[in-house]
Amino acid sequence: MIPIPQSEQESVTIKELVEEVINTLSHASEGEGVELPLALIRKTAHFVEYFVIGAEWMALFLDKNNRKWWYALLIGFFTGFIDETIQLFSGRGSLIGDVYLDSFGAFCGIMITFWILTRCFNKKPKSL
Repeated sequence: MIPIPQSEQESVTIKELVEEVINTLSHASEGEGVELPLALIRKTAHFVEYFVIGAEWMALFLDKNNRKWWYALLIGFFTGFIDETIQLFSGRGSLIGDVYLDSFGAFCGIMITFWILTRCFNKKPKSL
């Protein structure tokens, strides 16, 4: 687990990079560019991380011969729950909102992967 100061510095670095890209693309002049809240970067990271985790679990469990696809939903939720529980006991702090955000990210990753696999590759489970 990354220490709090290092995690914050990484978030600030990503924030500055994203702001620079947005300001460059929008041709903002010095001092007039967008400034993003650090919380937006951190929460987006939660969402994207669990989106990828959900997509990976969905790709693993979706199979023509079984109905284990819903395991991805449970594992996505419990992964976020366990992650936040570990943070609670490690002194980093834990937020129930992060569990919800992690779960929603996993859910979105699961649904998009399900759509891609069933529509584009015709990999369909027996029943949902």
